[in-house]
Order: sequence, then structure tokens, then C-alpha cells
Amino acid sequence: MNAHGQQLTADAPDRSRERLARAALSRLMEPQDAAGLALVQAAGAVDGLKIASGELKPGPALEQEVASLLGESGVSSAAAGLAAALRRWAPRIPDLAPERDLATMQRMGGRMIIPGDPMWPAQLADLGLHEPLCLWWRGHELEFPPVRRVVALVGSRDSTSYGASVTGDFAYGLGQRGCTVVSGGGYVQFPKKCCCTKGLSG
Repeated sequence: MNAHGQQLTADAPDRSRERLARAALSRLMEPQDAAGLALVQAAGAVDGLKIASGELKPGPALEQEVASLLGESGVSSAAAGLAAALRRWAPRIPDLAPERDLATMQRMGGRMIIPGDPMWPAQLADLGLHEPLCLWWRGHELEFPPVRRVVALVGSRDSTSYGASVTGDFAYGLGQRGCTVVSGGGYVQFPKKCCCTKGLSG
């Protein structure tokens, strides 16, 4: 095990650089930043971070590959391109401290997992370009359940008291039946789901 609690492999140095790069990129970019995800897919996380932070300059071939990946995923707006993304990320660069972020997570009893780790949910590959850069994990380490046992409850930001009540009933009932309720953390419905499922065992 390494200092952050991750399993070491034969390529530990490269894996460590990959982990640090993804930790930094997760702070630099929004979770669904299409340009950032395309950059990582085209250049890899380590070089992607160097480009995103201004350490390396992207060449025309890379810019074309990023644009192609964005086009294939249905993103064609110029505002979503690499040049605009670099300007968007620039103010966040001074705050990057991936070692600190990983150490903080470790102190809190958590860790970060990345594609290729034993605990990485293989189902996320179905998202293609939008597969997350990493997952920040805190709590019991359990393998992600099979798709047939996972349910997403999606509601409105402006839900009524009746909607919140129904959400709670659904979440509690599904949890009792062994389903894992997942959420993106949306305001209003997310606290209700947590409240109704945190008392379930298993």
C-alpha cells in the first residue's frame, strides 16, 4: 500500500504520477468539462495536466484531436473548445495542490480511485468521453453493485413537500430491498434520500 492507501503495482511510479495528475485535474476542471475530458483522452492525464496548467503548449494536431473528440460526443460550440477551456482554467492553477488534497482525504478516512484501480466501477466506461477523471471515496470500501441493483432517484430543485415525501418512501423502500440509491447530490432531493437511507444496514 502507498501513503494514500492505494494498492501498489509494478508500474507504481507511473501510477503515482497518473493519480496526482487526476487529483489536480479534478480540482482544475468541472466534473463534466467536455474539453478537459477530451484533452485527457487525447494526451493522457499527466501531459493533459501540463497542458491545462500552461507548462506545455498544445500543438495543432492535439487541438484537432480534441475538437474531433468533442464533435463525436455532440459538442460543437466554440466555447467548449480547448482554447476557451485554457482561459477558463487559468485562474484556478495557483490553487492546485494534489498532494495536499490526497493527504486531506486520507486523514478523513477516504481516498481517491482512478480508472484501472481494482475498485473502479467498470460501468463508468459506458459514459465514453464523460467517464469521470476520478472518484473521491470516503466510507466502507465495497465494490460498486451490478447495474440491476442500482437506482437513480432524480427530482426537481423546487420539489413540493409531497415530492420530498414520495422520494423518501422510494429511497427507503429500495434500500430495504437491497438496492443502492445513487445521486448527483442535487439540492433538496439529495438530503431527503440520504436521510431516508442512512439508517439502513448492509
